Amino acid sequence: MGCKCNNIIRATSYTVGDSFNINTDFSISTLTNCQRFTLVLPIDLPAMTTIVPVYIAITINGVSTNIPLQDVIGNNFMSDQLRNLPKNACNCFGIARLIYGGNPQHFKVLNCVPSSSAISFDENGGNN
Repeated sequence: MGCKCNNIIRATSYTVGDSFNINTDFSISTLTNCQRFTLVLPIDLPAMTTIVPVYIAITINGVSTNIPLQDVIGNNFMSDQLRNLPKNACNCFGIARLIYGGNPQHFKVLNCVPSSSAISFDENGGNN
């Protein structure tokens, strides 16, 4: 059975600077809280040398917008975590399940992925 989701955000390219921006041609008129999406990364990712926050560029009602990505517990999703996203059936590109939140505006990755190496933990397993 195929996916009946029309909210598929497909990466077309990326830019890296102070953040890792996933560029897309996805366009939507409005976003609502708890709206679900699928992010597909059919692009070759660079060898990560700088760990920076990830943003997704989409168009909302004709305006290009960069929306930050968070991990499942609310931390910034970092560029080194992109390689840990689950792969599609042919194991050729990453796929993430997302949910939108509007205050503040963000996409949350619903997949469990290992923490970024930018996040440190104390000896009891808590964030420092």
